[in-house]
Amino acid sequence: MKVAIAEDLLMFRELIVKVCSRSGHEVVGDTWSGREIVDIARNAAPDAVIADIGLPELNGLAALQAIRSESPSIKVLVISFHLEPYLVHSLDRLPLDGYIDKRSELITAVPEALAAVAHSTRWFSPSYLQARQDLRHDCNSFVRLLSTWEQEILAMIGQEMPSAEISAKLKISRRTLEGHRSRIARKLSLAETSRLASYSRDQGFTLHAQQ
Repeated sequence: MKVAIAEDLLMFRELIVKVCSRSGHEVVGDTWSGREIVDIARNAAPDAVIADIGLPELNGLAALQAIRSESPSIKVLVISFHLEPYLVHSLDRLPLDGYIDKRSELITAVPEALAAVAHSTRWFSPSYLQARQDLRHDCNSFVRLLSTWEQEILAMIGQEMPSAEISAKLKISRRTLEGHRSRIARKLSLAETSRLASYSRDQGFTLHAQQ
C-alpha cells in the first residue's frame, strides 16, 4: 500500500515511517502538519493515511475528514495516546477505518492495521474497543445526559472561551447561555457551574478543538 503519515512528534513519525517501509508499504509523504497531510493526500494519492489528532495548523480529525470528503477511497487511521470519553465518542461517529494506540507495540500494530484496511476491514486497538464499550455502558456519561447542543456548549466552556464569545457564536443571549450552563451542571450532578470547564477538559472535549 501507499501510505502518508502525519505526526508532529519527530520520534514517532520516524518510527512509523520505518515500520511501514519494513512491512512492505511505500511511504509517499510524511509531515508534522494537518494542512500539509491534506495536500499530500490530494497530490500523492495514498491508499491509506495515518494521522495523529493533535496536529499543528489543522487538527488530525479535521484533516482526516477533509481527506475522506475529497477521496472517499483513502483509508484513514488515527494514531494517538488519547482515549478520553469525548474523543472516543467523536471517533465513533466518524467514518474512520481504525485507531492505533501509541502505547501499544507500534512495530506490530501499524502493520496489522494496514493489513486489515487493505482488505477493507476496520482495525482498532484493544484499548480503544474497551474505552468505547465502557462509554456505551456508562449510564452517567455525557452521551446519555446531554444533547448535542449542550455538548457543543460544554466544549466551548472547556476551551475557556468568554461568555460573550460563546453567546455570539451560538447567537443566543448571555442570559440564555447562563441558563444552559446551569442546566448542564445540574444534569452532570456538578455542584457549581465553575466546575464545567475542568469536567470538559477531563472528558476530552477540548482535545481536537479547531486549530
